[in-house]
Amino acid sequence: MKKNILFVMNNLRVGGAEKALIAKLEVFDYTKYNVDLQLFTHEGLFLKQLTDKVNLLPPLDEYSYFDMSWSTAAAKAVRKGRLDILLNRLKAGWVYKTEKNASRREQRAWQYISPGIRRSGKKYDAAIGFLEKMPDYYVAEKVDAKIKVAYIHNDYDGLQMDPEIDRKYFPEFDYIVTDSEECKNILSLHFPQDSHKVRILMNIVSPKLIRKLAEEEIQEKLPQKPLIISVGRIEPQKGYHLSVEALKVLKNRAVEFHWVILGKGMLEEKIRNMVQEAGMDEYVSFLGIKENHYAYVSKAAVYMQTSIFEGKSVAVDEAKILGKPILITEFPSVRDQIENGVTGIVVKKVAEEIAGALERMLREPAIREGLSRNLAAKDWGTEHEMEKFYQMLEGKL
Repeated sequence: MKKNILFVMNNLRVGGAEKALIAKLEVFDYTKYNVDLQLFTHEGLFLKQLTDKVNLLPPLDEYSYFDMSWSTAAAKAVRKGRLDILLNRLKAGWVYKTEKNASRREQRAWQYISPGIRRSGKKYDAAIGFLEKMPDYYVAEKVDAKIKVAYIHNDYDGLQMDPEIDRKYFPEFDYIVTDSEECKNILSLHFPQDSHKVRILMNIVSPKLIRKLAEEEIQEKLPQKPLIISVGRIEPQKGYHLSVEALKVLKNRAVEFHWVILGKGMLEEKIRNMVQEAGMDEYVSFLGIKENHYAYVSKAAVYMQTSIFEGKSVAVDEAKILGKPILITEFPSVRDQIENGVTGIVVKKVAEEIAGALERMLREPAIREGLSRNLAAKDWGTEHEMEKFYQMLEGKL
């Protein structure tokens, strides 16, 4: 008899965790498992990439009150007689107004969102909150399952989350999953009582699929200059301001390049303004979110990621599969992903140092060729990680 599995996620907007979920569901063994997916809202570019073998459950209607304007939420609550949710919407709104850190906002708002959200009416053999904060909390509070799994995809300290809040939920889980040794160490430090539950499972990346998609044509005609490609949300974590400052140095040194940004986010206007003020409008292309960004990364002379922190970056793993020379900033978990001087160049989060390394990579083809050779010599596929995942679903990992 097939076992029943539930995955929980906020939505399927473009992001590393969302991409990792789509990849995992693509290779899942549906001969042994029935898989349900609970999204808080049915939105995101990756929705259309979701395999039809997954049973997509209706969105959480009660959550919608917290994901719309106040006036719309008030009208809906009055119409449906849900003044209890309206009061909690007010309280959650105060949290979002007064808490400056985005992660702690989501953590603290859950206490007001949770009371109005119905419990899952189905019993599962295993339930997986596939992202830190609300998906994990939903599994802890709202789901009846024999095995419960919480995912923490990012550097817990980098997110500046509140451990006191998570200490309430983590005892409900059988496993806490992260994707790098450094991230595991951080979790074990904060949650010593739950450290025996922490496991490292790599995100699923398929070299065969990525290389096939990389061969597709792109719509834009890009300048005939060495291309620097960056993929990721334009948000504080990704450190795009460091990239702009470094590239301004390169421009002043008359180094030829063109920077392509694949992503959108809350800081896009600020980064655009920085580019303009640096006189680099002709040096930078903001191309937004691309369903197949592999076709763009495949054209890179250098893949650049100047993050402030990461867990284990899916975009970097993809660049490694495509054999692209990688320039990346130093953060706690970077050594779990890049061997400096062998599979990429790791530099401090200082514009001058980023610029210096980038200039050497662009002016000396031998550096790029050596990195690409080293990357091509290794198998970066992680499909084998599914066996460990299945063991976890059985409570045997």
